[in-house]
Amino acid sequence: MSTLAATLVLAGLGAFEAGPPHLNPVICRFRDDTDSTMTVRLAPDTDPAWNGGWRVTLHLNGQTVPGAVAPLDRTRARDVVLRAVDDDRTAYLIALRDNGLAMMRYRGTSAAVEVNMQGACEGHMPAFEVWLGR
Repeated sequence: MSTLAATLVLAGLGAFEAGPPHLNPVICRFRDDTDSTMTVRLAPDTDPAWNGGWRVTLHLNGQTVPGAVAPLDRTRARDVVLRAVDDDRTAYLIALRDNGLAMMRYRGTSAAVEVNMQGACEGHMPAFEVWLGR
């Protein structure tokens, strides 16, 4: 084997061992009816959580909440939904469209505490390419 061929083979092995691409965080800003705002940082993980779903970590209000994101198969648009539950059992649901528009709903352990917020996200397209398998 020539030196050039050996170098190409080794370079190819190095690329294979590098693993999935690094994804930068997605920053989402939400606003509710009372003009309260919340910034949520989504840290995508490129390792699948299950077939068709991906791990993600939410950073909001000083806490880190593990979650999962999956494509919404019921729509023709390129949409994903993210679900997470924190230690206090507050459930978070974020629906994100490929154009960056987003909606967040979170519900406390009491059904009386439910908040809906509209917003938008930045830097989401690289994560979308991984999440949607494109």
